[in-house]
Formats: sequence, structure tokens, C-alpha cells
Amino acid sequence: RGWPFKMISDADKVFTGAMGYCHGNDVMPGFSAFTKDADGQIRRTGTSSFGPGDSFCSPFHLFSFLPKQEEEWGPKYSY
Repeated sequence: RGWPFKMISDADKVFTGAMGYCHGNDVMPGFSAFTKDADGQIRRTGTSSFGPGDSFCSPFHLFSFLPKQEEEWGPKYSY
């Protein structure tokens, strides 16, 4: 795609599992932020997952203004 940074594949899910995004054979969406220290050490500085009710999809917050039917909308997930 012409992106100016290196990308890797995690087909074996070793890294994805170490980051906490694998639950059995399921891979859950999420992200981690990293920094690289002056000595070259890479450190994880934060993480979050994506899913129903998360802060990354603004319409979820709009639903809080609706009457109590919030539990009735949206997809149902079972993990």
C-alpha cells in the first residue's frame, strides 16, 4: 500500500496472544501503543480492545440518551 513503515504478519498468533488479543482460536480486535527507549528497548505503554460500548465508536455514546432499551440494540456476542 506504500505505507512508509514496516509491517509484519502474525499468522501464528504468537505476538497477538502475548498482547492478550487471542481467546482460544478467536482473535479479538484491539490495539497497543509502544515506545522505543534511547537504549533500543521497546515498551508497551497502553492497550485497549474494540467491542460493543467502547469509546472508539461515537454512536455508542449517543445511545445513552435513549430510553432504557440500550440492552436491546446491537449485535449479541458470546465468548
